[in-house]
Amino acid sequence: DQAGGYWGALGYKSSSAITFGVYGSNAFGSGSGRSGTGVKQGIGGGFYGSTIGSWSHGELMGAVSSGSMFAAYNVGNVYTSGYTADLVPKSNGEGAERVAAYAVTATDLKVYDNGDGQLAGGQVFVPFTAAYAGMLGGTPTVTVTSVGSPAQLYIASVDKSGFTVASGSGPVNARFNWIAVGARVDAARVTELPAEIRAGNFDQTMRAVMHNEADTLTTGKPIWFDGQRVRFDAPPEQARMPKVEPN
Repeated sequence: DQAGGYWGALGYKSSSAITFGVYGSNAFGSGSGRSGTGVKQGIGGGFYGSTIGSWSHGELMGAVSSGSMFAAYNVGNVYTSGYTADLVPKSNGEGAERVAAYAVTATDLKVYDNGDGQLAGGQVFVPFTAAYAGMLGGTPTVTVTSVGSPAQLYIASVDKSGFTVASGSGPVNARFNWIAVGARVDAARVTELPAEIRAGNFDQTMRAVMHNEADTLTTGKPIWFDGQRVRFDAPPEQARMPKVEPN
């Protein structure tokens, strides 16, 4: 496009002396990437692949993304052979040291909530928040623990809207903590882990797929889909159109 403000470069060296294999931008001529009205448009890079859309392999870091609305959004399931953690600052101060907060895992798709309450008498009803109740696929399991002093507390009833805590020794005045665990509303849609990913050598195989072609002593592993499963052997040759001889 003659009037296009987008561009790309192969073998680019940045102002910070970092070298790029490929570097590009869809910014306007001003380089701001937006018009004077603040409207943003354009896509920095788009990839399409019949087997893999794109892969990234770094010797130290695989991929880093950033965005003011979100850094990454996945349309579909996400699998990882490692762990998932949020980085939480130890304080609200700028530049505070961060610690890892690891994701809670389970063998089924579950949703958790917790809180506290006060029993003043024989029983009390504790409602779930609308957000938590809306994510429940069924009646959750609720555990109650008294706080401050021993008390004979039990769950008299529980459903998707909340639960009732009662005393087993007559009216009491007791504080308690609670935790609820239930199946997520979309748990029935969970599909079986694909056989290819279940294989113990899947990570090693994918590393071989992401071959560094600068290494001329080894070859990369192929990957293709035969309509039933993902395969890592040599794919069949594409059918060629017959050569038409001119009259």
